[in-house]
Amino acid sequence: MRRFLRLLLTLLVIAPPLFAASGAVQCGKLLDARTGQLLSDQVIVFDEKGVITGVGTMSALPQGVKAVDLTGFTCLPGLIDVHTHLTLDPGNNGYKGLGVSVPQEALIGAKNARKTLLAGSPRSAMSVPAISRT
Repeated sequence: MRRFLRLLLTLLVIAPPLFAASGAVQCGKLLDARTGQLLSDQVIVFDEKGVITGVGTMSALPQGVKAVDLTGFTCLPGLIDVHTHLTLDPGNNGYKGLGVSVPQEALIGAKNARKTLLAGSPRSAMSVPAISRT
């Protein structure tokens, strides 16, 4: 039984990187957060880690990469990370959370912000761009 559990644990650790692949999403519309423009027929290209490597028309799609068809949706690349709850602590739920003071909440937020920045920013937590129905 222990041998089986070791094998299972090893597979769970090794398997995700083996199946990670670059890809692309074809959007019906795409919000360019820098300019505020809503662009049509855009493609978002991302690498194996889910990091966006390019945005453009279908001609920007690397050879051999098949885009997921989301032409009926509006894509909001990166905007999923603009809202965070750094001051929340999962251990302070319900009644226990009522006893958290503002200074204590600020310290929790500073701790969580440090962890988040050391992990590569909130953006690194996302694997695909945010989408919404057009």
